[in-house]
Amino acid sequence: MPSPFPGMDPYIEQPYLWRDFHSELASQVRAQLNTLLPSNYVARLEPRIEIGVLGLENPQAFLPDVAIAEGPQIPTTPAGAAIAPAPFLTQNLVEEEMRVTAVHITAVPEERLVTVIKILSPINKRKGNAAFDAYLHKRRALLNANVHLLEIDLLRTGERIEVKDPPPPAPYYILLSRAHRRRPCEVWPVRLSEPLPVVPAPLLGSDPDAPLDMQRAVAESYARGSYDRSIDYTQPPPGPLTGAEAAWVKQLLELEK
Repeated sequence: MPSPFPGMDPYIEQPYLWRDFHSELASQVRAQLNTLLPSNYVARLEPRIEIGVLGLENPQAFLPDVAIAEGPQIPTTPAGAAIAPAPFLTQNLVEEEMRVTAVHITAVPEERLVTVIKILSPINKRKGNAAFDAYLHKRRALLNANVHLLEIDLLRTGERIEVKDPPPPAPYYILLSRAHRRRPCEVWPVRLSEPLPVVPAPLLGSDPDAPLDMQRAVAESYARGSYDRSIDYTQPPPGPLTGAEAAWVKQLLELEK
């Protein structure tokens, strides 16, 4: 069953779905590109282990749960002194390893790296995470190298990639930094109510860009992951919505009933 959303489905931002979706989306991007690229190029998956705090992608998870203990339940020591119950319960910020996958376009047979396609993860967008700092370091290295960088941000929460002239507000962004022209950076802001665009995957020299259909990649990832079996569309999606977005989501889902 397809997603009811015409573009990115915000419900996939649930932490228990995102990691699976991230891997599947990278696979779909790789598969699509390999049907389009000239014979002297190939797209490959590049797995990487990143370290960060997992399971707290929903900002509400940072709010502590309050535990209220009734008087008769307060334990006592053998000496008769009452043990004070902890008034709050919260979650430790424990860093874990997470396997993420990028897509690399290389020229063959020399195996020259041409384009890096990075699908951002929640841990790449949270300041204080090792993965946040590691990605900024890797991003700087790529921008200083003769490599195209296509960054796909399909997460509405977290820190955005910093650019000199901020683009119009939008829940999703795709950014392209071409190796021969770092300034300007091409940006596609994408609203919740519209399909994701077909974006260019640049190649070498005068070779034309490969057209990467991001909406097709997302739709095929959704279908292959059968995410409709896990999503409860009667509940609000994770993360904040503007008033207009919330009204639009409500109307869309009511039409789907």
